[in-house]
Amino acid sequence: MKKPTRIVQFSFEESGLSHFGGMWLIQRFCSQLRLKKLLQEYVRIDFQGGSYHPS
Repeated sequence: MKKPTRIVQFSFEESGLSHFGGMWLIQRFCSQLRLKKLLQEYVRIDFQGGSYHPS
């Protein structure tokens, strides 16, 4: 059975945070999920040329 889609919400409302306050945490979270690899496998985007993948 396929797992249901999860909704993840991030909030940066603390007044003492810098502009990049929670980005390190989000980057670690996405790395643990191996999100880049999953996007490259399952999201199909037609693009031309370039040495990078849109994900």
